[in-house]
Amino acid sequence: AIPPALDAPAAVDEGFRLYESHCARCHRLAGLGGDQGPELGCPVSVTRYWDRAWLARWIANPAAVRREARVPTSGLTPPQVEAGVTYLEDEAT
Repeated sequence: AIPPALDAPAAVDEGFRLYESHCARCHRLAGLGGDQGPELGCPVSVTRYWDRAWLARWIANPAAVRREARVPTSGLTPPQVEAGVTYLEDEAT
């Protein structure tokens, strides 16, 4: 995962830590990370083609968006999900 800038807001830092601990083993971001799930940043960030509310809903509970989603429920709190989305937006290409 790509660390945020040193002067990044706290939510971006938290989102980065959550991405590393919950997402990076399966998802790549800018080519770095796992390969079981889709790349989240290239060629276009997931935040560019998913509405923020739907992306947050997907991260929180994928099965609530797609019945046979292979992604497990994240177990993240709503503020943690928001921090994750904020990080992805910060890293958007």
